[in-house]
Amino acid sequence: MQAYSTTRSPAQKIVSIFKSFDLTFYIGLLLVLLLVVFGALGQFFIDQRDIRLGASSFSSPPSAEHLFGTDALGRDLLTLLILATPTTLNIGVVTAVIATSIGTFLGLVTGYFRGPLETGIRTLIDIMIAIPALLILVSIASFLPSSNTVIAVILAIFAWPFTARPVRAQVLSLRERAFVKLSKLSKRSDFEIIFFDMLPNITPFIAAGFVSTVSNAILAAVGLQLLGIGPIDEPSIGLVLQEAFFASAVFRELWWWWIPPMIMLSMIFIGLFLISLSLDRIARH
Repeated sequence: MQAYSTTRSPAQKIVSIFKSFDLTFYIGLLLVLLLVVFGALGQFFIDQRDIRLGASSFSSPPSAEHLFGTDALGRDLLTLLILATPTTLNIGVVTAVIATSIGTFLGLVTGYFRGPLETGIRTLIDIMIAIPALLILVSIASFLPSSNTVIAVILAIFAWPFTARPVRAQVLSLRERAFVKLSKLSKRSDFEIIFFDMLPNITPFIAAGFVSTVSNAILAAVGLQLLGIGPIDEPSIGLVLQEAFFASAVFRELWWWWIPPMIMLSMIFIGLFLISLSLDRIARH
């Protein structure tokens, strides 16, 4: 990874990063923004009473009245998906914020310092990565209060080591660079070296990991919801799919119930993958 000069201001570094974005990044960003706008602005054009049980006819195909049709419970699927999209994205973002914050801090500390504390944290990271996360996730989520926020926190507990380990590896490499040694000779504190010299150099790398964590968290949350784990009073794309599969929508040829949420999930994963891919290229430049 190319180390930025310490004489460059934070604003110059940010501008340099944005200039490095390629078409892949903007395509991915467009896909994600379409869903963000769909969920944010769509709420101004819907009536939430349309998702009440029996609000409309049951299992109706798309029509002028119900653009996405209705499910077997008589709920308007367009309204349901508009409300479900922000919830699904929020799970990924909350998980990524918590996991990236913890993982980045511990990765910086264990990569820069040496001693018993570093050894203990590094061992904890290895243990957390080695344990069967899915099995424990299902077990924990089954006993805790049913909330998408709780699910996001649980996912973050198992996600932070996957940020901490690569951040630590990057810091180990940067620690031997000339600009770090120069900072030490200049009597800069360890705090200043870590957060003002090293951290800006790995920001694109952390950003790529953040986006990947959002994607992985959404995938894990959808998986838990398909297993019936999660709140049933908060609309989410995973819950829509779980209800569709439970009602045998595929075999009953109710394609409008499960294809739109599958398309939306595909847009999320493809968009986030393209963004992460572009950021990863910048980080490795």
